Amino acid sequence: MRRLETVSVVVPFVGDAEAGRAVAARLRGLHTVPGDELIVADNTPDGAFAQVAPEGLDVVRADAERSSYHARNVGAARARGDWLLFLDADCIPPADLIDRYLDPPPAADVAILAGPIAPAPGQAGLLPEWAATREILSQERSVERDPPGAATANLMVRRAAWAEVGGFLEGIRSGGDYEFCWRVGDRGGRLQPRPAARVEHLHRTTLRGVARQMARYAAGNSWQRRRRPGSSPRRRNAVQLLRAAGGAGFFLLTLRPRRAALKLVDGAAAGAQAVGGLLQNTVAPRLGPAPGRIVVATDRFPVLSETFVRGEIAALRALGRQVRVEAVERPAAPVAEAARGMDVRYLEDENAGARAEALLWVVARHPLRALRDLLDRRRFDPAERMPLSAIAPMARRLARGGERHIHVHFAALAAVNALRAGAIAGVPVSIAAHGHEVFATPRALPEKLGRAMFVAAPCEYTARHLRGLLDRPARVEVVVMGVDTDRFRRRTPHPGSNTVVAVGRLVEKKGFADLVAAAAELPGEVRVLIAGDGPLRAELEARITRAELGERVELLGARNADEVRELLDAADLMAVPCVVAVDGDRDAMPVVAKEALAMEVPVVGTDEVGLPEVIEPAWGRLVPPRDPAALAVAIGELLDLPPEERAAMGAAGRRFVIGRFDQRAQAERLLALIAS
Repeated sequence: MRRLETVSVVVPFVGDAEAGRAVAARLRGLHTVPGDELIVADNTPDGAFAQVAPEGLDVVRADAERSSYHARNVGAARARGDWLLFLDADCIPPADLIDRYLDPPPAADVAILAGPIAPAPGQAGLLPEWAATREILSQERSVERDPPGAATANLMVRRAAWAEVGGFLEGIRSGGDYEFCWRVGDRGGRLQPRPAARVEHLHRTTLRGVARQMARYAAGNSWQRRRRPGSSPRRRNAVQLLRAAGGAGFFLLTLRPRRAALKLVDGAAAGAQAVGGLLQNTVAPRLGPAPGRIVVATDRFPVLSETFVRGEIAALRALGRQVRVEAVERPAAPVAEAARGMDVRYLEDENAGARAEALLWVVARHPLRALRDLLDRRRFDPAERMPLSAIAPMARRLARGGERHIHVHFAALAAVNALRAGAIAGVPVSIAAHGHEVFATPRALPEKLGRAMFVAAPCEYTARHLRGLLDRPARVEVVVMGVDTDRFRRRTPHPGSNTVVAVGRLVEKKGFADLVAAAAELPGEVRVLIAGDGPLRAELEARITRAELGERVELLGARNADEVRELLDAADLMAVPCVVAVDGDRDAMPVVAKEALAMEVPVVGTDEVGLPEVIEPAWGRLVPPRDPAALAVAIGELLDLPPEERAAMGAAGRRFVIGRFDQRAQAERLLALIAS
């Protein structure tokens, strides 16, 4: 078979020099073609693998956290192949494994291929025999579950599918491989077994190793059920213990000691799983007291489209303030690298044992505050009222960490959690209200805002609306989501290529349907590039097809901050055609408009929401919302200007952004409000 697609083999590694040499030998034994890669992601603290004859291998350090998922992400980010073949360091692949995976070539909708994991022959001893007979790491059973999943010990993934979902979730110890498969499946990627792509696994040879493995699996299964209820079956460990004890006794009485010993291992495994189900599945560092630390809270972190949250945290840290993050859950497509080196805690990670322990602590230390919370929480919408036990771990962390302030992004679920946990721990809370939760789903909004120390609005447009909801409107302050003007800086000359760029989620409020309609009225040499993804993708594609704009309007899909910067470097113009959606949802002041101006790219937008506070005639144009004809005229007018005149407009826009929307200056303003 002549293979047309390239494969990057990624192996996470933790071990000593002997184990490293064995892994290197196995990888070098694989049959590869030009363009294939052999990548080892070294998860050891001292980068030990690089010292073990890495000739022919690409070794990348991946020691930001002790996690195989972190290592796999780092290795995959380094890869350039069409497919990513994830193998574990304790697996022995056949030389032709890659060919077995890709023969026959997978269908276009297949995003994941799962090969069997068989016990390595020749492993002597009771425990390898137990693992083989109990089908530990059996791919056959997991791919038949609903939803299907497979272990990364032997898994091939389209690199595009890995990137689309943001890779593996980091900060966890177990269960991330199945969770990754489920997220890929949610986006339409099919998982297909490849029976011929079989590897051999070196099973544990000590009872301690087996017990730790089973406990880790149980913690991962418990975490999976919290993140996706019903996804992972519950084990009846008490029943398994009784069966193991009874079976061991029976086989001893019938003079079958080997079978009895296997049953005793069953019992040890069941006991380890019972304990493991009570353990946390995280690798987050322990908190030490830091009285000056600021806690940033949000519903999900880190979200690709919420660069302003990450930017604000970076600016606060640059100003010398310690920051940690409290989030309700991880997003469906996280930006893994954005959370590295940060202390991020997720309420979804707290298991029943941790919640019960924290609840007892809250009730014992602050009984009156706990009672007040039970009475006051009814003031909030039922959709945002989590049980006291769910927020108790957050309250205890706040009290033990000695933090002085919580700043919440979005006046939604995380705001309610922060207000309640802050009241228990005695920590004041401020809320940065943005768009959707203010205009489309304002659940108990006056109650939330009224309890905050102050409210930060991203622009005067939103501030006016919020002040109208409060008895004390002076509590609302404007803190703009700033731009890192050093990072967003033009690095190339203005292109002069008639390229219009738009960036944002494919939702109604972004007004991209109007931009597609405007493109139909522009000259044929004008190209429109729309970066983003969302529920309206199919509708926009249909509009582009009907208007026969396939050669001129392109939906690029989601892009990270670096990719957005590259797009702006190649753009002549930025379009921000915001509208108020039918359900009332709207933007406040899109950060991308400020980023474009920082890159010296003129902006055409609508005179809606906070855009008139950003766009002035000296560096852009404003048009009425939902008016494609006016949008086309404004775009055409700016593209018809001489390149040097458009460059001068961009330079004026950059000076404006530096003076009004610099990220560091806005972070200093936030710190001043907190201090006051």
